[in-house]
Amino acid sequence: NVADKIRSFLVVITQLNVVLAVINWIACISLGIPFAFLLSFLVFFLNYIPTIGAIVASLLVVAIALVTHGWGVAIAMAVVQGLSGVLIGSVLQPKMLGSRLGLSPLMVLLSLVVWGYLLGIAGMFFAVPLTIIVKIVLDSTDDLRSLSVLLGDAASAREMEKR
Repeated sequence: NVADKIRSFLVVITQLNVVLAVINWIACISLGIPFAFLLSFLVFFLNYIPTIGAIVASLLVVAIALVTHGWGVAIAMAVVQGLSGVLIGSVLQPKMLGSRLGLSPLMVLLSLVVWGYLLGIAGMFFAVPLTIIVKIVLDSTDDLRSLSVLLGDAASAREMEKR
């Protein structure tokens, strides 16, 4: 069960990173930014690191746009990076992770804050897998099962009622 949830987490993150890389590649090609494939490859891998990876990837792409084409293209690329990052990181990712893993989207976001506070950057990187493990432990312990509902989405709450 834990392995399946972690696998689902990695699949969702990989899918979203592919989308971000493709958006980046299209924007780089459209704006004439060199090294489009390499930059998109970096965007893909750096976005596995929550928050900081996206910032580093965006700054790198915008810096190359600035050096090669000036402020206009750099600003356009910053807008693309910002909009795609917000849409995917703040809207799609919590929804997809929540539905695939049985966590509410709010809990996905809160887990980043809590684990980040407790364990720093490593906590942010492992926030969702750690929260999944906590939820599975709560689900499998009769006395604590009711607490699991707080972490879960509506579907997992209905499933819990059936037990």
